[in-house]
Amino acid sequence: MARATVFASSWWGEAWVDALESSAKLDPNRLGRGRSYARKGSVVALMFDPGRVRARVLGNHGRTYQTEIEVRVVADSAWDGVADALAAKSAHVAALADASLDPAIVTDVRCAGVELLPGPGDLRPHCSCPDWAEPCKHAAAVCYLVAAELDRD
Repeated sequence: MARATVFASSWWGEAWVDALESSAKLDPNRLGRGRSYARKGSVVALMFDPGRVRARVLGNHGRTYQTEIEVRVVADSAWDGVADALAAKSAHVAALADASLDPAIVTDVRCAGVELLPGPGDLRPHCSCPDWAEPCKHAAAVCYLVAAELDRD
């Protein structure tokens, strides 16, 4: 699917956008409005906590909505398996040391029983707006900006 504005250029940022867009089957029109909200700076106070992203989003009529995106958290007990999977391949260690992320890491870590990236349905949006769509345009805007943050960090 071609996007009007690219919010992610890395494969991991694109995975986040794909998880958002594949879950918006009921009303994909909210995605375009979400991209517009993200581009025009309507998302303020983007905050990251384990398992959630919170933001305030300015609506068209001067109202501010509280928006939250919940994601699964990798259990503390699973990180040893992740470290073992990464250490098993020197190329992974070298890439990480070079601030790079090889796409093969996802498969290798999945073999250790951990999903690193969200898939369809893994992003659980909540918004104080009256819109029934999931995601609403406010939550979509937050998700697009999270993808951009994933690229930056």
